[in-house]
Amino acid sequence: MPEGIIYITRTPQDLPNYYKVGRTTQSTTEDRTRHDATYISGGIETIKEYKVSNDTEAEVAAHRALADVRVNIPHAREIFELDIDILIGRVKLAIQPWLIGEIQNNSQNNWILDFLSLQNTRVANYHHRDLEINQRIKLLVELMMRAASRGESAAERRIEDRTYEELINDISIGNSLEATLKNIDHQALIKIDDWYKKFEVILYLSKAPLMMSVNRDGNFEGPLRKRGIENLKSGLNGFNINEVIGYWSDNYFSSNSKLIMGCYQFLDHQIAKWNSYDEEPKDIFVRGTKNSVCKNAIHYCINNPNRNSKKIANTTISAIWDGHGADWVYENIGADLSQSLQNVREDIKRDEENYHKLIWKKVDKENTLNDTLATRVIFEEISLDEALKIFKTVNETQWVKENKKGENFNMEYKVIIPLDDIYRGKLNLDEALRKNIELKKEREKEL
Repeated sequence: MPEGIIYITRTPQDLPNYYKVGRTTQSTTEDRTRHDATYISGGIETIKEYKVSNDTEAEVAAHRALADVRVNIPHAREIFELDIDILIGRVKLAIQPWLIGEIQNNSQNNWILDFLSLQNTRVANYHHRDLEINQRIKLLVELMMRAASRGESAAERRIEDRTYEELINDISIGNSLEATLKNIDHQALIKIDDWYKKFEVILYLSKAPLMMSVNRDGNFEGPLRKRGIENLKSGLNGFNINEVIGYWSDNYFSSNSKLIMGCYQFLDHQIAKWNSYDEEPKDIFVRGTKNSVCKNAIHYCINNPNRNSKKIANTTISAIWDGHGADWVYENIGADLSQSLQNVREDIKRDEENYHKLIWKKVDKENTLNDTLATRVIFEEISLDEALKIFKTVNETQWVKENKKGENFNMEYKVIIPLDDIYRGKLNLDEALRKNIELKKEREKEL
């Protein structure tokens, strides 16, 4: 079968939401994104590329999935008009039987990373009627407006803001946000400080009220209820957070341990049912999503049976066994997979023991570490490379010492800067080196 690439491209000259979906067996970016002679355009932007086992069959399947949005332009059979996030979702689903892997190019989804990087992007709690509700709903409005405008901030948008009710009921916004999150640059996501805490705003959006009461000042006060109705739907229309996290676990967990641990941080979060007077909390994630996270976390440990998988293994053990019996575990996780996790824990334990022996060898025999630094490495406060660098630098530096003066003598007494504080992490090494340089200059002036 002819292995090749399915690509999605567009150019600045193309009309809004016009994209080309095609195939190539070429290997260079220029060749694989070059439009054929029947569709002339310049400045081609490659949005997505997927490596497939059979490019011909995969292209047919992708075009079939997009048949209802094909642009009726002579000699432009591969052009489709659709929101890019929805188009990406359709294409990837259609070519799944032949998909080998995605060639990473997530620039179209960078806007969600920018949003999550904002300082105020966090929901402190999930209550619907607290004092923070106004700020929280305004944050959701901004998120949905960015989803509707391809990520443009309030300072960049050239369209008027829509009402909360209009936005949360717009299925195209829900579909767009879901596709954006599925195709997020997950390696960039985990670099955002406390990303899993900031992700709470999206978790809240999945269960947010459909209607909000507004006071005379234009501030949101709380959910607008309808008397006698207790089972109203909630959450952004067309958006399913379970699909997002399930997609992450299936596609990204194998290469991103920090994403696994981040998802475990909010997997058991609950939100009170907003239109229920008893405020009964409900799980955000359904059982299938939780099982998918645990299963793919186990597969990560099996494929990486070393000390670096210890946290994931222990967290997964707690997730599947705490409060559950063997019958539940075997039904949801499977007997073989749960046993494999128990087995791989032994491999992880042995690797960790060997690592600890290596560290203490550097203390006892190689004299390249001391007890304090070795302990910090074992407790994962710092990496081994950092510890070795600190020890080497401290021992090779000429530290300024106190002068002890007498009538007939002038003797250096002890190092002024407390070196033990450097080893313990109380004093930054670079800061200590700068201070030492200042002390040298002062001593030179004295002399």
